[in-house]
Amino acid sequence: MSDITSQDIALFARVLSKIEDSFMDRLTPEELRAFKKLQTLQDSLRVSSERKKGDGSPDRQSFDAGMKAASALLKFVSTREPEEEDKGTKARKVEWEVSGFDDEGDCDAAAKACGGMVKKGYDRDKSKFLRRDIDEGDLGVLYETNLTTEGDKYSLFFKYVRESEGKARMVGVAIGSHSGTGNRYYVVKKDGGKSKNQVSATKKL
Repeated sequence: MSDITSQDIALFARVLSKIEDSFMDRLTPEELRAFKKLQTLQDSLRVSSERKKGDGSPDRQSFDAGMKAASALLKFVSTREPEEEDKGTKARKVEWEVSGFDDEGDCDAAAKACGGMVKKGYDRDKSKFLRRDIDEGDLGVLYETNLTTEGDKYSLFFKYVRESEGKARMVGVAIGSHSGTGNRYYVVKKDGGKSKNQVSATKKL
């Protein structure tokens, strides 16, 4: 039985990357645990391959099993219907109380976007995917949409702060351009001007 090669490792990594880049928000808790185990296996196989032990190792067996599992997971989550996904994750609607915007209409739009997107833990711009085990201070783009009647394109930014197990609050929700520091953000006003603003969002009980 031949040892795995760097090409084998690269193929395994590409399959896992495809899941991570496109389907992390679809994974059930069980699937997420399986995915993390596959990542650990891939790292282990990569290290083993680099050492080139070549001693009739079980690497090929482990690789074949891992590759088969990863490919099956990718196929399953990429073709699963939303209804099945919802049943599997038992997703609940998350509602947020949003305050601090200059314009009440922006507050309403932000609240609606929060309720629709936070539960998926998904960064539209793919600069960062938010795992289910969100860490304190994680930051990402929540939603991008047309929030005004003028049709201007805005982004909603947010930051999670964990309060206790299973509970989190969100701070720094804002429309416009991220200022890049802490939870301070620029809010783009309808007249085209910009102002620094600090807003907050808390989960409705």
